Amino acid sequence: MHIRSLWHATLLALAFLWTAAPASAQDGLPPEAAQWPQQCEAGDGVSCFFHAMRNVYGDATPVDFTKAYEYFVKGCDLGQGDACGWVGEYTFFGYSGVPKDEDRGFALMNRACVDGLSRSCAKVASLLYQGNP
Repeated sequence: MHIRSLWHATLLALAFLWTAAPASAQDGLPPEAAQWPQQCEAGDGVSCFFHAMRNVYGDATPVDFTKAYEYFVKGCDLGQGDACGWVGEYTFFGYSGVPKDEDRGFALMNRACVDGLSRSCAKVASLLYQGNP
């Protein structure tokens, strides 16, 4: 009976802490997430990538693949490798109205793979296995 009471008290304490946490912590986003768009515009490629991912997954913002692509392109232009991998996917497959260009898309994903990004390496390997570029 004592352990059960301790368990209930722990659950109540956690519930209190959860409701008292700032909204961004509840969303699973760091407090600086609100600044990612401005930091991206100021030339921070990592912020561009993070904000693009928010738009892909709808983290505290509506899912918007077109907006995500725009931020991936900015991040890639600023040298952020993960963003280049995603630009490559959008371009190779022609996602969200992006003009399909398999050669350019493959090259971007391959570049991201060479930079050590496992997601892009998996995509490149899968495409090669299927007989693409």
